[in-house]
Amino acid sequence: MSWDSFESKETCPCGRGTYRVVLSSNDWGQSRTEWHMDCRSCKSAYSLHTFEYYSNGLRDEGHAWVRTGPYKEAKQLEREALAVKEQALALAKKKHLGSIVARLDGISKKRIWSAIHAAVPNYKSLGTFYLHTKGMVTREIASTLFSDFELQAVWKLLGVQDKEVTQMLASAASLQKKSEVLLRTNSAR
Repeated sequence: MSWDSFESKETCPCGRGTYRVVLSSNDWGQSRTEWHMDCRSCKSAYSLHTFEYYSNGLRDEGHAWVRTGPYKEAKQLEREALAVKEQALALAKKKHLGSIVARLDGISKKRIWSAIHAAVPNYKSLGTFYLHTKGMVTREIASTLFSDFELQAVWKLLGVQDKEVTQMLASAASLQKKSEVLLRTNSAR
C-alpha cells in the first residue's frame, strides 16, 4: 500500500514565511492531511485549530491558524464546558433515570421508540434504534437518553423541566460560545 501525496505551500500569518499542507491518499480510500508551519516566528506564535463543520449535509474538517495564547484559553474553556455538561447530564440521570425506567418498563422496544419519537420527531429511525439498543434492557435504553442530544426527549417523556440541569447546560453552552468567539476572533486564516 503506497501513499500518493500532494504538497502545497501557503503564506504564513505573519507574511514573512510559509506553511505546508500535505494531502495524502492511498489505494484503499484512506486519506490524511498534515499541516507544517515552516516560519519560525509563526511556529511559536500560532497553533493549528482543527474543527468539524457540515456543508450541504456532509461532515468536513476545517483548519485555522490561531494565536497560541487565545488558542490555549479557548481549549481550556472547551474543557470546562465539557466538564459542566457531563456534570449536568450525570445530575439529570441521577434525578430522573428511575422515572424514565418506570415509565418505559414492561413495554416493547417498538413502543419505547414510538414514545421517544413522539416526544422528539427527529429522533433516530426505528431500524437505527434497534441496532443501537440490541441486547439492552429497559434501564440501559433509558440511560442512553441522558446525552445532550437526547435530553429533550427525557423532559418531554416525563413532562418536567429541570431548572438546575437546564441552567448547567446553559452555562456549558455559554463557555463553548466564548471558546468559539476566541478562536474566530484570533484566527489568522
